[in-house]
Parts: sequence; C-alpha cells; structure tokens
Amino acid sequence: MINYSYNYGSGQGPRQGGWFRFVLIFLIVCAVTAGIIYLIVPKKTDAEPIKTAEPAATTSPTSGAVSAPQPAGADPAAVREVQELQGTPEEKTVATPATEDGNNNPQPTADPVKGVPWTGDVASDKDVPSKPISQERAAEEMALTENNMNALLNGASGACITYTVGRGDYLTRVASKHHTTMQAIKKINKLDRDSLRIGEKLKICPGPWKIVISLSNRRLNLYNLSSGSEKLFGAYDVGIGRQGKTPVADFTIRARLFHPSYTAPDGSVFKYGVEGNPLGSYFLKLEPVDSGARLTGYGIHGADPATVCRSLSHGCIRMRDEEVGMIYLLCPVSTPVSIVE
Repeated sequence: MINYSYNYGSGQGPRQGGWFRFVLIFLIVCAVTAGIIYLIVPKKTDAEPIKTAEPAATTSPTSGAVSAPQPAGADPAAVREVQELQGTPEEKTVATPATEDGNNNPQPTADPVKGVPWTGDVASDKDVPSKPISQERAAEEMALTENNMNALLNGASGACITYTVGRGDYLTRVASKHHTTMQAIKKINKLDRDSLRIGEKLKICPGPWKIVISLSNRRLNLYNLSSGSEKLFGAYDVGIGRQGKTPVADFTIRARLFHPSYTAPDGSVFKYGVEGNPLGSYFLKLEPVDSGARLTGYGIHGADPATVCRSLSHGCIRMRDEEVGMIYLLCPVSTPVSIVE
C-alpha cells in the first residue's frame, strides 16, 4: 500500500495522508456524480428549429367538416387523441338517419320512434301534404275561423241563441240538450260557478258538431250542424302519423281529457307537464264506429307547434294547443270524427 506523505518545510516532519485521501475521494465522487447528471439531463439548444411547410387544411369526405392542419410527420395516433380531447367538427357531426335510393328518394325508417324525425322528415320539402290547399283558401278559412270564434266567445246573436234556465236545469243537462259542453256555456257566459238560477238567461252556441280530417290536406275542418246542414265553422292545420299510421276510418269522441297523462309504449306513465309527455293540454280520445276495426289508442291532442303539419306520430292527430283547445271547448262526447284521404 502507498503511504502518501509530504514535506511541508519549515522544519516540520512528514504527516500522515489520511485527511488528504478523504478529500481526494470526496472530489472524485462529486466529479463522477456531476458527469452522470450531465449525461442524463436533456440539454437545451439555442439553435433555431428547421421550419417545415404545414399541410393545408383538409375536408372530411363524409361530413364535409374542415380539420385543422397537422405538423408534418405527426403521429396519427397522437393526432387522433388530441382531436378527441379538443373535439373536432367531424366528432360533433351527427349522422342523419336518412337513407336514399338511386333516385335520391328517402326510404322509410324500419322502426320509427315517436317524436324522433324519420327519413321522410329529414327534408321539410319531402314531408308536406300530398294535396295542399292554396294560400288564398288557407287565408279565407283562417279569417272565417277567427270571425266565428270571436262571435261565439262574445255571445253574438249570429253564433249563439239565448236560453232561459228553467226548473230542474243544470249545466250538464243544458249542455247535452244543445249538443255542446258545459265548459263552452261557462266560457261564453263568463260563469265562475257550476250552479244555475231559474230564470237566468244564457248565451249558447248549439251543436251538433262534426269533425272531418283530411290526410292529403293535413287539415281538420269543424262543421256546425245546428241549421240541419254542414256549415264550416273552423279549419286548422294538423300533423298526422308517419308511414301511413293514421287510419282512414270513422270515429266518435269517447272521452275529453284536460291535462292528460301519457302512457308510453313500454308502459311508463308521464303526468301532464312532465318531460316525456307529448300530449299538450288537451286529448280527445277517439273510438272507432266499427267495433270490429280494432283501431284503439288514437286521439286528437295538442303538440309542439313545430310538429304540426308533419308526419311524426304513431297515428294520433296533432294540433296547436290553443286550437285543439277550441275543439275541446265546443265538441262533446259522441261528436263524429271522420278521417279521410
């Protein structure tokens, strides 16, 4: 073993090298550690990176969405991951349920869902009445409807008769006698009670009434028969069932429901005003005249105005809520309803 010793001069003798060895070993360990750290830690460079031309933005061949340009040589997997995190136009594009044949004609959806647009509803110009009425006729019928309803609600003599309440009269009996509803009598006479007073004079718009629904026109005509003949009283737009689900048949109004609940095909029940109930404020339940026809579950009800004149339902007739409210007001149970082509 080498024994390190130095002559410090000044007449001193040689010293043992223990402390010197300790310091030397410490310096060697520090140098080795620094070298390892230098090799491991990445070094920054002040050199300016070489710029490459960025690819132009591309358009998706399926959705037409424009995707942002990506750096040259970018890993496709990394690009997809960034797009998923940021959300690209392609990812946000919802596929349309429409399918088309060779002539660009929409094909029926195999299993339509209530309230969800089907193939025929994708383009508004393809979901229209097959025999629409003219704009002039529509304007005339709208004016006629408004005039008749205003006259009725104001108790005008041309639309209403005057009835004097006699002994034993009550609202439901008077309404039945004149083929109308107790709600109509109360509204016309501004009554806030169900009781009547002997000798009281009431304004009444008598029936009978008749409803005719044209599928080709997508219109509902309300006729007053009090004069012995059919007199058009009101005309309204309606929505019908998709894929011919609204049947051509004769019905009568079996029940008149205010704030109806809705029973879904799976048996779930949705109260009025709850999300998932599409019936609006009124529902007129229809019963087929032919008891063997097995036409059950059909009715006339209020709906979102945007769905009126469309073919969206499983077969029910949809109207604007305030308009079906007029039908509800005037037409009692047993009013005939004919659905025609």
